Amino acid sequence: MSLVHQALRKAEAEKNRHTTPTPAAPVAALDKRGPPPPAPSVPVPLPQPEPRTTPANSWLLPATLTAIAAVAIVAIVILVMRTAPGSNRREGEAPAEPPRLASAATAPTPTVAPAPTEPAPVEPVRWKLTGISKDPSGNYLAIINGNLRGVNEYVDGAVIKSIERDRVTLDVNGRETVVRLF
Repeated sequence: MSLVHQALRKAEAEKNRHTTPTPAAPVAALDKRGPPPPAPSVPVPLPQPEPRTTPANSWLLPATLTAIAAVAIVAIVILVMRTAPGSNRREGEAPAEPPRLASAATAPTPTVAPAPTEPAPVEPVRWKLTGISKDPSGNYLAIINGNLRGVNEYVDGAVIKSIERDRVTLDVNGRETVVRLF
């Protein structure tokens, strides 16, 4: 108990020493005695930093960055595939020749082709078949020129006679025309 009592007394003396001015000691007195002893200090506990914990969702940022990188890679691959030469070809089809620029010096002279014996009727594509599906009752439906149609329905000047898995048969003014799904 005496150690605690001594420490309290020293702390109070130190407190009083700082609040009341003390007369300066003569220089000669300091030389004879030497430097004053260091004042006892009371240990003050320093604030300890809080332990750092990682949040429960620390995986969220790396996962998000990985997902964004994967999407970017897929988008780049798709863009490269679309712009690559020959990407508009179908499988097994020969590559198309690039268009040639005609100059005045190399322009071909027009030639007269022999007249065909029987002109082939060239009919513009009036019906574009983009899809075929089944309804819940099992009947086929066709998407022609952007419209969903069934058998015996009218579409742009023709009546749908039959719909199969990969083709549609149309009746155009009494003549049958088959439109295939590509």
